[in-house]
Amino acid sequence: MPGLYLPVRLAKSLAALDAASGGRVIAGLGAGWSADEFEAAGARPLTERGAALDEFLDVAEAVWAPDPVAFDNGRYLIAPARFNPKPARRIPIVLGGLGEAALRRASRPGDRRTGKILGC
Repeated sequence: MPGLYLPVRLAKSLAALDAASGGRVIAGLGAGWSADEFEAAGARPLTERGAALDEFLDVAEAVWAPDPVAFDNGRYLIAPARFNPKPARRIPIVLGGLGEAALRRASRPGDRRTGKILGC
């Protein structure tokens, strides 16, 4: 549930795990459903969970790309910067969820994001 985390921090953590494991990380992600978890984390409200997941996918694509990294979507700004470590390879992302929004998200082409995306 990327909506519980800051997207750059989550992308960096996944990259570090993938680099340390020699490219064995598979990121299983969903928008989330627990109002209690979203309230406790305080990062984003539950009503923005789908947008937070989409935003994370875009931020991760930027952070995992070759340096210098630059990103601006109006909410998050990454001025040209270097991010290390980079993942050992494109991290596969498995998206899970229920409903039409989850199916639309999973059906988007994976290569324009971070790697191969499998549906729910």
